[in-house]
Amino acid sequence: MNVNKKMSSEDFFSEVIDIYQNAREQKYANLNIFRGRSVSSSSEIEDLTARFLASNISKKYLYFVDQPMKFEGFPTKYPDIAIQDCKNGLIRNLIDVKNDLGFKKRTGIFDFCEKWDAVIESIKGTKTQFKLGHNKKLCEGMFSEDLKYHVVIVTEKNSGTKLKEDRKRVNELKNVKLYVLSKGVHPNKYLEKSEIKNKLVIHQEEFEQLIDFIKGNDLSVTIPEPNCLLK
Repeated sequence: MNVNKKMSSEDFFSEVIDIYQNAREQKYANLNIFRGRSVSSSSEIEDLTARFLASNISKKYLYFVDQPMKFEGFPTKYPDIAIQDCKNGLIRNLIDVKNDLGFKKRTGIFDFCEKWDAVIESIKGTKTQFKLGHNKKLCEGMFSEDLKYHVVIVTEKNSGTKLKEDRKRVNELKNVKLYVLSKGVHPNKYLEKSEIKNKLVIHQEEFEQLIDFIKGNDLSVTIPEPNCLLK
């Protein structure tokens, strides 16, 4: 696997399916241990989403996955992906990856997005810091004045009946964007991989909108005397 190769939306979903199917496998298959539910796939799909973005967007950014970040005025939060400009430390985009909306099937996603809209408005222009997981190295940066929070839903399957209405309402929010990457069969469906790919409908335009927004969201003023990225 060439991790530096530009990843297409088809490549992305091919790996999503692999992640789900591998999560069902027994870790200790030769022992008398039997798993019921699959191992959580969320973390791997977060990493995959970061790799997809990094392969399609300029090398000028750093992608931090599931980092405990300081949010001024709030408890520590864990954005799935934070994208930071390598040169000046500005963080303009935070990504929240949802495999599906089964957890919000009844209530819908709008309230979740509305709360994040208020949080983002409150932290614009503030400093943040976090430590890398593998070596605890301190990273510092600043949230941009045009910071955005992107909620990326891998599939609309299991999302209930409110998603269409919620998308219209989220479009009216200032700081939150919502994307749905596919419909049709759930990539975690218990079928052969080839069958899933045939029945999966990829929303290519949603991938493009996310990439284009992150590429274009590069207009913030430079911070005076920017902090060192890694200390």
